[in-house]
Amino acid sequence: MQLRVRVADGSIDEARSLFTWLQDEPRVRTHGEPTMSDGDGSADPGHADHMGPGLDVLGLVIGSGLTTAQLVLSIIMWRASHGRPVRVIIERDGREVPVDTDDAAEAEAIAAKVETG
Repeated sequence: MQLRVRVADGSIDEARSLFTWLQDEPRVRTHGEPTMSDGDGSADPGHADHMGPGLDVLGLVIGSGLTTAQLVLSIIMWRASHGRPVRVIIERDGREVPVDTDDAAEAEAIAAKVETG
């Protein structure tokens, strides 16, 4: 399953922070294949330090070792540790599902929305 993840306010620093957080999550890094792009398909796989000024979309391919709920939980944990509310949008097949909670108990419900629409 291919997903796009973006920080709703469009902040490049916020996107870099989330990208780095997800790269540090072993399951996401290993089974999610995180990349950064500028939304037009040009990507820099696995390297936040080489991003140009317009790169703000994370791409992920959910592999068999990573569930959507685990990805959502990682995003929720990043939000909770971030210190201020940041809305994250997960996009799949033209649908957008917001992650705007710090409650880990909501990860399954958000993941279900991503998976089924």
